[in-house]
Amino acid sequence: MGHSVTIPLQVNQKRLTGVTIRKLPAKMRDGSQTVKSGSRCRPAKRDGAGGKRLGEKYFEKRRWDRGGPFFVVQTTERLSFFKALLVLGNGSFFVPLPKKIMKEKISQQSGYQTEILRREESTTFSALATEYATSFWAGAWKELLIDSEGNQYGTYGQDGEIYPETATLLSENNLTPFSDWPVRLWQLAGEGKLFQNGLPLRQFWSLERASEELLGFIAEGPTGYGGEILLLKDGSGQIAGFTAYTVGREPQTGRYLAQKRFPYQELVLPDSKPPLATTLEELLNNLYPEKKIGIYLDFAISENKRGRGLGSQLFDLRLNRLVELGTEVIVGRTIKTSPAQYYGNYLARGMTPIAYDPTNPDKAVFAIKVDEIKPRLIKS
Repeated sequence: MGHSVTIPLQVNQKRLTGVTIRKLPAKMRDGSQTVKSGSRCRPAKRDGAGGKRLGEKYFEKRRWDRGGPFFVVQTTERLSFFKALLVLGNGSFFVPLPKKIMKEKISQQSGYQTEILRREESTTFSALATEYATSFWAGAWKELLIDSEGNQYGTYGQDGEIYPETATLLSENNLTPFSDWPVRLWQLAGEGKLFQNGLPLRQFWSLERASEELLGFIAEGPTGYGGEILLLKDGSGQIAGFTAYTVGREPQTGRYLAQKRFPYQELVLPDSKPPLATTLEELLNNLYPEKKIGIYLDFAISENKRGRGLGSQLFDLRLNRLVELGTEVIVGRTIKTSPAQYYGNYLARGMTPIAYDPTNPDKAVFAIKVDEIKPRLIKS
């Protein structure tokens, strides 16, 4: 006979042999109590859970005392609530949350909703392409505008100030930094009406090129990756961020797609200084020969939505989704100049660099087996 333990949604859940997870109603059918909103979590008393009540300090540190939704973990052996948290928090297997639950989680915590795109949908896709061209890469990457000499123009630097050359551009064109000024500059460049020192500027990302890039993530066949796009939307339906990812159906396919996305012909390995004449595909074959590989293709938060913790939430949702799709190894690339990603997401979740870009040592390819993923500790 099985036993069950009440688990709050915020716990980073892991897969255990013989364990199933189901949503917990307000009361169990046998009348046992469940955790009420705002109360400290307790095991269900009459369902064989047993176990001790967790201390208040522990809950405050992890923020696991919030109201539901909650789950029951059913096991083949008696498992205390405290032991369940330890196992689920530090165990070696990851349980992906269903899409419905992922939406519920992020909307409860931040008022945002998620949507998965697997094909082009006119309204949503057009809005995403516009955001891709005008916001996602306009800050640190300076991919808003470009002149005939290859000089790039962005919006805000890391100090939060408009880039000097862009401020000059606004002044020369009699524009003030109103709320949607990046979109307006981008539109003027597309119309051939934006100049710097008498030279015309053009859009770094045209709407057409941005659409082609995004379509490639979800397109099947030799031109695409056959993946998904996960959107993050605010309460008004505006796009706040996106991420694209894919999973190779076979180990060989996953390695091929990783090489396609990160086409290195030589790499610097962690234990070697000179670059080695090896491709990422070859390296993955050596490290994970029979593993099903998932690849992080792209990721961004809209410029006006940053600094709110949305990047970490979206990173975790993508990770959950990849595991849900059957991934055994996850591969991605990031750079140290994006510390929120490099340290706050990749390293924080247990991913480790397996190789470095030979032309930029700050740029690293990360990988991790899903049974090595670390839970995210939520600060109080």
